[in-house]
Amino acid sequence: MGTYHGSQVKIAVKAGSTPAYTDADATTDFSLDYSGDLEEIYQHGDRDPQELKEGHVAISGSIARNFKTGNFSAAGMTFHAMATGATEFHVAIFPEGDALPKIDCEDVKFSGWSLKAPLKGVVQETCKFKGLALVLTE
Repeated sequence: MGTYHGSQVKIAVKAGSTPAYTDADATTDFSLDYSGDLEEIYQHGDRDPQELKEGHVAISGSIARNFKTGNFSAAGMTFHAMATGATEFHVAIFPEGDALPKIDCEDVKFSGWSLKAPLKGVVQETCKFKGLALVLTE
């Protein structure tokens, strides 16, 4: 198992099928969150939980890049269009900056878009998403 630096990471987005390393586009920040939402089961008369039950799974994340008017990756559209459309995408993360290992976030829908224009800095846009499944390929 290796250690990776953020500057190695490549991100790709594609509609319909899993994107390849060659579909990667320039980004400045990426986050991916997986939550299993465990639930504590209590009984009257006892302060301590008696059992842990698996709850709902939630997969979400965001991608940021320097603002461009062009399309992102193999998605064939801008961040804003991805966030305001109902198209399903696949998001692939290449931590090593090469084809493998690869993390696929499948059946993704983008749900939010924001723009940041600091007085001293580069204009950036961010797109938020939610997904249905994560697959790790090594």
